[in-house]
Amino acid sequence: MLRMLIFALVTTLALSGCIINVNASGSATRLQETRELALDSAGLTQLNADTGAGFLRITAVDGLEKIHVKADIYSDEDIEPNLSLEQQGNQAVLIATIENTAFSNNSPYINLTVQVPSAMMLKLKDGSGDLDIIGGTDIDINDGSGEIRIEQAHGHIRIVDGSGDIKISGGLTTDITDGSGNIEIVGSQGSMEIEDGSGNILLNNIQGQIEIDDGSGDISLTTSQGHVEIDDNSGEITITQVVGNLDIDDNSGDITVRQVSGMVTIEDGSGDIDVADVGNVNIIESGSGSLTINGIKGVDNKAQLK
Repeated sequence: MLRMLIFALVTTLALSGCIINVNASGSATRLQETRELALDSAGLTQLNADTGAGFLRITAVDGLEKIHVKADIYSDEDIEPNLSLEQQGNQAVLIATIENTAFSNNSPYINLTVQVPSAMMLKLKDGSGDLDIIGGTDIDINDGSGEIRIEQAHGHIRIVDGSGDIKISGGLTTDITDGSGNIEIVGSQGSMEIEDGSGNILLNNIQGQIEIDDGSGDISLTTSQGHVEIDDNSGEITITQVVGNLDIDDNSGDITVRQVSGMVTIEDGSGDIDVADVGNVNIIESGSGSLTINGIKGVDNKAQLK
């Protein structure tokens, strides 16, 4: 049945020239139309975007004098989207939403491709769908669901996310509140705060203080400069190459620590603890599981070594 439907859709495509997306259930959503918007960026410092379903891709471009928006509107009904780009004071305001009526099983959506000047700040409120950002200065995101990818960031990053993976390369200070999904950050140049419900956290080459409040999922940190503080409920913790002190308050899961220049303080409920090549160590509580300590300059151990 699905094969017959795909054949019919391909035949329609060849005859009409329109674009049709087929989802996993075999139902189709048609590309209704493509619209393009532009706005002079002179005097504008920030783009505020309110977007619904569909992907959003933003690229910051040096020397760009206008904001450019390409909107691909997908719907199997003749639904008029709410689509506009206008100036409000020193800000550009982009709205791209489309109503989901009860007359169709296929939800309409708008895929957006946006170009902005490289110095423009971004404040984004997104419903669902992947979000890609390349370049830019300060970035503020409030996202419902979908993967978030930020590359070549040069400013401060703030994210409030419901679900979906988060991947960041670059940036200054980073503040993330996340419901679920993996978090991967590489090359951040400032302090970092992460409050995470579930999902793995992978950090590499972080140049600033780190604070993590994690519900569940593994945590891996490699190469950082600054104090590191972790409050974790469950999941393995692996820390390597930290210039500074390390504080871990863990409920369950194995802990492995290597090459920390300062004091390592651990309070643990359950799981193995393995610490080596650190400046000093203070085990407040080791809970259940083995405790291994090697290559320490000084030891302040308040728990029984097992």
